[in-house]
Order: sequence, then structure tokens, then C-alpha cells
Amino acid sequence: MDATQDIPRKFVVTSAFKAERKSYPVRWIIVVVTLLSTFLLLIFCIVVYDRSKGFFRHEAEAEAATKRKVSEKK
Repeated sequence: MDATQDIPRKFVVTSAFKAERKSYPVRWIIVVVTLLSTFLLLIFCIVVYDRSKGFFRHEAEAEAATKRKVSEKK
């Protein structure tokens, strides 16, 4: 197909009609998805908090041990 070639096009427009009944989003699906995503985010935050607390605890213990060694040498 060339860039200069004329491509045939046809637009079909159908007439509008009123819906038989109103459509609404399914509320229970929205609620379930929201609850699941909130629960997963909560678990993720708890895991990150727990791991970081342990990391900072080990870092603080190492720093305290270093300070003790320095003070014992004086």
C-alpha cells in the first residue's frame, strides 16, 4: 500500500434509540475490588514496615556497638 494511494472509506451512522432500561455499574463488583485492593495494600504496608523496622533495629544495634567499642578504647 502506497502512502499516496487513496484508501476507500465508508462511515455508517445508525440512528440513536432510547435504551430499554438504564444501565448502572455493578455495585458489588466495585465493592469487592475495592476491598481486595485495600487489603493487599495493607498487607504490603505491614510487610514493608516490619522489614524496615528490623533493618533499622540492626543498623541501630551496629551503631551502638561501634560507639561502645570507641568509648572502651579511650
